[in-house]
Amino acid sequence: MKLVINTSQFLTGYLEWYDFGITNFLKTMTNNQNSLTTGADAVDIAIDQGIDFDGSPIPTAKLELYKKVMELENGRQRSGVSNTMRSRIVRIGVKHIAKDELNKLLIQADFTQLKEKEIAFYYG
Repeated sequence: MKLVINTSQFLTGYLEWYDFGITNFLKTMTNNQNSLTTGADAVDIAIDQGIDFDGSPIPTAKLELYKKVMELENGRQRSGVSNTMRSRIVRIGVKHIAKDELNKLLIQADFTQLKEKEIAFYYG
């Protein structure tokens, strides 16, 4: 029995497989990189590792001050989960949502609407 291989078809198939592999590898690397720099925990993970998103080390003085302030914050008595949720929604929401829309969303969710001082600070 003689095996006949069409080298042109073989090469085309190999290149398609190779291209598919490289494309998926690059997508995976991009997604992994994005997952390292996106999401609520990305900054905390980087701080724990002592490495900034660009791969450079975070200076020791900055890490020590951050940890000191976070220890103080961890010891602070909380006023309630809803208050903290609203505070986070406002603090982060202002970066992504227009004032009137954020205010409408707060009211719909039964939170206190934006306060004048918040509007002046974040949107002023």
